[in-house]
Amino acid sequence: MAVKMTSLSSIVCILLVLCLAVLVRESNARPPWLAPGSGVFTESAECHTDDELLDLCQRCAKLTKSKLAYPACCSTDLQARKWCSDYVYFGRGQYDFY
Repeated sequence: MAVKMTSLSSIVCILLVLCLAVLVRESNARPPWLAPGSGVFTESAECHTDDELLDLCQRCAKLTKSKLAYPACCSTDLQARKWCSDYVYFGRGQYDFY
């Protein structure tokens, strides 16, 4: 009887983990540049001329530890820039620069 319960518990746990894995994979909680179908970034010249934007993009790259954060933030994709701004300035009041 104890062997059947252990086996049943194992099956239930495996099914639960599989369901969670599917839910996490389908989640939209990821930066816009990691979304499926995201294209190659077109670099904006703003990063070379705007010191505030350069600082934001460098902070975003450092905090996220992602190799994609800096190019995405410096690209023409304003969604990525907004995401970085929200991420870097989270909890610091209203700093909606981009």
